Amino acid sequence: MRVLPAFVILIVASACACAPGVEELESAEDKPLSDSASLGIPDDASTVASRLVSCTHFAGEFNGDQSERDKEVAVVMAELRCDTIESEAAAIRRKYSGNTAVMEALDSANEL
Repeated sequence: MRVLPAFVILIVASACACAPGVEELESAEDKPLSDSASLGIPDDASTVASRLVSCTHFAGEFNGDQSERDKEVAVVMAELRCDTIESEAAAIRRKYSGNTAVMEALDSANEL
């Protein structure tokens, strides 16, 4: 059974619905997606996958022009701890190397 499409939809909907500000981010920063457990994805893996999607999204919004928007994006990326997301994703991959759902979720999060 492939549960990945449903998980990816949940991640994208939660991470990219409308470029959240810092206030919205703080309320969801370290929370896993609610349906991830039913998809066979542990909370810690769900949280990292969700952050990975968000970090990738905001990295694409960063222009490097020192604009006000760049400053807002930098704040959100700092709140998400995007500077450590790759190492955290690697640790989750090691921890759940036998869990296909986790591997697929992280692969999809990387591709978004």
